Amino acid sequence: MSKPTKELYDWQEFTKKSDEKYRKVQECGDYSGLEKHNILSKTDFEMNFMREYSRKFFGIELMGKALDVCCGIGYMSESLRNKGFEVSGLELNHDAVDVATKKYPEINFVQGDAVTPEKYFDGEKFNLIYIREAHPFSRVCDADMQIPLVEKYLGLLNEKGVLVIAHATKGGGMSCRSVDFKLLEQLASDVGGGFSGPHNIFFLKHLRLPVNKFNLAVTSTLSQIVQEVTNFRWIEYVFLCKR
Repeated sequence: MSKPTKELYDWQEFTKKSDEKYRKVQECGDYSGLEKHNILSKTDFEMNFMREYSRKFFGIELMGKALDVCCGIGYMSESLRNKGFEVSGLELNHDAVDVATKKYPEINFVQGDAVTPEKYFDGEKFNLIYIREAHPFSRVCDADMQIPLVEKYLGLLNEKGVLVIAHATKGGGMSCRSVDFKLLEQLASDVGGGFSGPHNIFFLKHLRLPVNKFNLAVTSTLSQIVQEVTNFRWIEYVFLCKR
């Protein structure tokens, strides 16, 4: 397995706009500017999708402890909590952590770098680790950093735990897929786990179709074709699990 090229990454180039938005929220308490930026709507389908997919294709009932990586102001963390998970959120930006802690005091928010999760959760295990639009996997194409990082997160999973990486692979100035899916599949095989993806769920989500192999295959293919033509920024899901 390849080794990481750096211990830590400086995400300033990619997080400058986020930092500005979080800072303004801290100053004025107005969350409207974050709605599009953090996709503060219609998360229920994605929460249910992860659960249904894990049950139907891995035979795993998702429940228990969840970690939301690069959680921002905690909206997805709260969505997970509403589904019955005991949630921790990890976020680099201190303004975002302050806002999240005030908005959702029932959730354990930790300020820290997503590249070194072992520093904050040493000995702690999760049933679900959710990495959605996190900078180590978006706008950065660096397998030497990403694959060992995924190993770290797999190490934080309980047996029959699920690691979900959900992010856009086009749009927003990106010119390449951020994550090498074949390397992820090989990693899952090496540790005796399961792998599935990528699944582009745009049409599945907006048509509100049941989660099954046929619907997922057809809508994912259609979504990928439309995304290639339009360069829209749509989310793809990859699942890794521990047996």
